[in-house]
Amino acid sequence: MNQHDKDNLNFLLSSSEEVLKDWYNSVEEDDHIYAQELLQAYSLELQEMRDQKDLEDGFEEQLAKMSAFPLVDSLLSKMIH
Repeated sequence: MNQHDKDNLNFLLSSSEEVLKDWYNSVEEDDHIYAQELLQAYSLELQEMRDQKDLEDGFEEQLAKMSAFPLVDSLLSKMIH
């Protein structure tokens, strides 16, 4: 997504309902499709960010559980340092 796309996405996400209705009624079908594509791309990006966060949280949770065992904690310390 280039800067032009990001600016357009920002417009779609931050405009009031009235502004969006005016925009929608004043543009062509190609613009509607483009706006839908931008929103879908953003949705996928948010999903990927959420999935990554879930993975990171899951890893930290598993690491915390493993650290409760002295041998695992000792091995992890050796691996990390």
